[in-house]
Amino acid sequence: MTGVLGPWRSHGPAVIPCDAHAHTHNNILSVYPSPVQTVCESPKAMRAVLRCIHTALLRVLLFPGSSLWRRPSPRRPPASEVLSCHLAQRRLPPWTSFCVPYRSVHNDQFGLSHFNWAVQGANYQVLRTGCFPFIKYHCSRAPPEDLALQDTFFTALKVINLGIPTLAYGLGSWMLVGAREVVQTSAGPVTVYFLYKEEEGARF
Repeated sequence: MTGVLGPWRSHGPAVIPCDAHAHTHNNILSVYPSPVQTVCESPKAMRAVLRCIHTALLRVLLFPGSSLWRRPSPRRPPASEVLSCHLAQRRLPPWTSFCVPYRSVHNDQFGLSHFNWAVQGANYQVLRTGCFPFIKYHCSRAPPEDLALQDTFFTALKVINLGIPTLAYGLGSWMLVGAREVVQTSAGPVTVYFLYKEEEGARF
């Protein structure tokens, strides 16, 4: 190197001008991000980590005799199939709100809070939350919209609150169940629960 600010040679330690340190530091972070930065900037990675933790806890609570790394023995349909079958079985109602027990399904919609769901040509805007011992769905028939912002907001809110309000809601729903209905799926019948009996075709 021909001086501190002169051209760099290919060998030996490189001397970086003081005014280039900030720029170089940012470049290093972009190439070698910290684990925290990686998780924060990758919602899919965060969702995958939370899903693993959530699944392990559910298996301990619901299937204490089974291994954490093996699927429980009962044959269970995906929660998404129960959602579709319920809406179809109800002849595509204007709205419906129900709970399906975690024990009865595979929780394939983990991490989704507000999303569009199409069934037989009809679109539903679905609010979904895990509220142990249930998964709660509130479905309203409406045109498709971009719900990504609302979905992210509601999911982040549940994470920040550590799921405590949703747990309280689930336990309250369990004590206040007022009606039930059997939904036929490819894996057999699944019982879903309601806080009160819904009138077929009612708009509210």
